[in-house]
Formats: sequence, C-alpha cells, structure tokens
Amino acid sequence: MSFHYAIGLEGLYHLATELLCKYEIRHMNFSLDRLCRSMGLELLPLYEYCTIDGRDLEHMLSNIIHSRYGALVYVYQDDSYAIAYNEEVGPHGVRFTLAHELAHFVLGHFRRFPEATMESGVFLHNYYAQAEYEANWFALFLLAPPILLKAYGLSDAKEIAELFGIPLHSAKEISRFMKEDFPTMERDPQLEQTLLSLFRVD
Repeated sequence: MSFHYAIGLEGLYHLATELLCKYEIRHMNFSLDRLCRSMGLELLPLYEYCTIDGRDLEHMLSNIIHSRYGALVYVYQDDSYAIAYNEEVGPHGVRFTLAHELAHFVLGHFRRFPEATMESGVFLHNYYAQAEYEANWFALFLLAPPILLKAYGLSDAKEIAELFGIPLHSAKEISRFMKEDFPTMERDPQLEQTLLSLFRVD
C-alpha cells in the first residue's frame, strides 16, 4: 500500500527545525555523522558498502542508485537503515548527501513509497519527484536553517556555503528561497526561538 501524500515547504521547514531543536544542535557546521548515528543510521562509504555486499562500485552508481552521491539503504537482515555515500564528491557534497538521505529516513519515504524499494534495499528516490523534492528541501533547512540566515543577515551564497558547509548550488537555492518564499511563509515563532536560543542568538 502506498502513501503518496505530499509535505510542503512549511511542513519540511517545521520538521527540520524541530529535529535541530530535539537534538539540541548549537553550531552552524554541526556533526552530521553524529546526528545520523544518534538516530540509529549506520554510515559507510559506497566502496565499503559494495565490498560488503559483493557489488561493483561503478555498476552500483550507474545501474542501481542512479546517482554519484549515495543512497539510503534498508538492511533486511536486521531491520535497520544505513547511508552509503560517495567520498569522491568532496566534504560539502558528502555533508549534503548525508542530510538528503537522512531526510528520506525522517520523512518515511520507504513507508510512503514502498514500490520504490529494490530487493537490494536501495530506495530509488530518483524515480519519485515528490520524494526528491522533500529530501532536498529538508536537507537545506536542516543544514542552513532559514531563521539563522535571517538572524545573521546572511544572503551571499558563497558565504552561506562556507559557513554551513554545503555545496554552492545548494547555498544559491536557499539564498533564493530567503528572498522569494521565506518572508511570506507561515512559521512557528516559538520553535524558531528555541533554535535561536540554542545558537545563543538574541
């Protein structure tokens, strides 16, 4: 049974902000590895995953996950999840990959799009525009929280990319969002204040 309901930008922003507050994140370039592991996700480089699973790396990238970044994987043997990531995309690329795959986990995409799960346990999120849309925006809101960008007066994409450790193209997207969408978006002031307090922003 599929559950193809959509989560809009307001809902994604709320969920990402809520997660940051729940785990008491206090720094811009926080440890995403630690956050993922604290949520029960195993992290391993793609080459290591392929070695364990007996798969060819290039075949994995081109024919199974259809991405050069990585994938969220369901491990049937022990009913758990892992993120397999490609180290070759660089530190900012890896960081965004981890946030993007964490989003698939948090947003329940395996449950909501069960037909997208291969026998290998890999979620074929590239086949589902809604799942990708949600994961990308959740990752952006998690890594570069809009309320912090507003509080710090940040709008330059290069500066955002450097301070928050995200790819430049992602920083450009969140910068555009801040100008066009954030001012009119319905938000939770109390939740935002909780995050600002964690970051010690007045």
